[in-house]
Amino acid sequence: MERFENLLEEKLVPNRVLRKGEVVRGRIVKIDDRTAYIDVGYKVEAIMPREELPPQAKEGDEVKGILVKFSGGVPVLSFQRYLKERLYGFLKSAQEKGKFVEGRVEEILDDAYVVNISGLKAILPKSEARQGLRKNSRVVAKIKELSDTKEGLKIVLTEKDFIELIKKRKKERILKQLKVGDVIEGRVIKIDPEKGITLLIKNVLRAFLPKEELSWGRDKNPYNYTEVGERLKVKVKRIPKDGEFIFVSLRELKP
Repeated sequence: MERFENLLEEKLVPNRVLRKGEVVRGRIVKIDDRTAYIDVGYKVEAIMPREELPPQAKEGDEVKGILVKFSGGVPVLSFQRYLKERLYGFLKSAQEKGKFVEGRVEEILDDAYVVNISGLKAILPKSEARQGLRKNSRVVAKIKELSDTKEGLKIVLTEKDFIELIKKRKKERILKQLKVGDVIEGRVIKIDPEKGITLLIKNVLRAFLPKEELSWGRDKNPYNYTEVGERLKVKVKRIPKDGEFIFVSLRELKP
């Protein structure tokens, strides 16, 4: 009987002590329009603002948060503070070492994307992003700016290095498959009447068409053969080892 009374007393008077700043774990028992109520084994349920909840969190899920304050004796938790303290070191290291981080597009604004990185929100300006990103698109980026503000972590991303990496790999694949004598098509991006025509092959590989390779005849004026923006078929003449430019011929396609 005495043992039963002791157990009952433990149930009725929880002896857990919570301290500001500690990580608290609990189970979500209710979510209303503004607040999540979390059973943390304390004498009252802890609360967390709904906008602080992890993505897709629902009643019954386990959640962690930093105890930021007591409001009328009720513990108030912050998931974003927990994430910030857990991930700040990782993000700082990634920024200093120039490493890529991954996330998903969560929201599309007029001039930027909101990217979710393990629950933290980051900003990817559209000027720093690939074209065609949509909601839930995978983002691979470097951290351009990381600062700790009163509102939380400010994270600004850039995909420019990733874009260059994609181009480099695509260019390497093209060069690996390309052979002297192949006929390829490119977009004219520059015309120099003294030297020749520069083309862009599949948006990554530059090809140079010397004016001597325009025709077997006397007309060597590049402007008489094409204009900037047009597409032109040419034959591969030479592929230098550095792969920066390949050299092509137009006249070798003509009888």
